[in-house]
Amino acid sequence: MDALATRGSVDRIPVLIAASLASATGAIIFNTLPIILGVLGATRGFDETALGLLASAFLIGAFLAVVSALFWVDRLPWRPVMAGAATVSLVASFALPFVQSAEIMAFALAALGF
Repeated sequence: MDALATRGSVDRIPVLIAASLASATGAIIFNTLPIILGVLGATRGFDETALGLLASAFLIGAFLAVVSALFWVDRLPWRPVMAGAATVSLVASFALPFVQSAEIMAFALAALGF
């Protein structure tokens, strides 16, 4: 048996692949955030303060996900957690075009970052 199969559930190959995909998705959103914010500023008329709030909300969500993972990553099954996170991200992504308020959009971006 190889070393990854004999250790804890977090060390298995499927878990590492799922975590890598989740991390890559977050990186893609982070890298396209200037484009998203530029479009929001142009189409919704948000000023620099509101756009800064939106960018900060996404980063705060990502930060909270990383910090809170220290407490739940070994205690919860990874498949339901990944399914729940993907569902929240999809709902937040699809809700963004319909939200007009910068404050509510900040919550959606924080959920997307988480």
